[in-house]
Amino acid sequence: MLPSVGRASVSYGPLSDMNLSKGSTQNIETSIYPVTYKVYSYDTVDNRTEERLEAIISSSAALLRSYATNMGLPLNDCAGDQVIEFFIIPYSVLNDRSRFSEWPYENGISSSSSNIVALYSPRRTERNIDAILFTRNSLSMDHYVAHELAHYWYERLCWSSNTSVRTEPFAMGFESYYLSNYNSSYTYESTDNQRSYSDGVPTIRGRAEGSGSRSHSHSHSGGSHNDGIPTIRGGSGPGGGR
Repeated sequence: MLPSVGRASVSYGPLSDMNLSKGSTQNIETSIYPVTYKVYSYDTVDNRTEERLEAIISSSAALLRSYATNMGLPLNDCAGDQVIEFFIIPYSVLNDRSRFSEWPYENGISSSSSNIVALYSPRRTERNIDAILFTRNSLSMDHYVAHELAHYWYERLCWSSNTSVRTEPFAMGFESYYLSNYNSSYTYESTDNQRSYSDGVPTIRGRAEGSGSRSHSHSHSGGSHNDGIPTIRGGSGPGGGR
């Protein structure tokens, strides 16, 4: 795979004013359906980032297939090949309320101190393109990536029509399943200088409504990036979830 192919503005509304480094379009086969994706970043998009994402897309799809089968969910590609645009952006941008302004979390917490570190955004105005956003630090957590990909598959396979489980509880359940069944040998260290998360704010995973885009987010706070941090999860809106 090639490294960055240049810098460009993007069509995704909340980031349309940013000039980002972009990778080449990637197409991979998974055990569910093929996935097409592209990576944008505020720094360089290198082979290692693309290879890491490909590995997690592949491994999480394999586990998600068995997870869905256990739940009796069909694997009908009702939405078609939804292209994923991954955005790696600074923590400050992901938490800029002028870009992602509304926070009606279904877990009952709505606070300006709730910190997003990952976000899934089905782009309703741009057919067949979804956005998933990370910081460099959150991208280093395999299960964060798997959680947001669970939202992607939930939307793409239209599971809201086949289960009473909303998208956020579904993604939370799959994240636990992923952690229990997959041991990654791929190590990745963040090199950015974003703030450490030590302000005691609880982790929140759920839906944020921002800039006209229904979104599903990981909000993160207290402690370092490990499984010992306090976590509050939830979701809202049609199909639920953030």
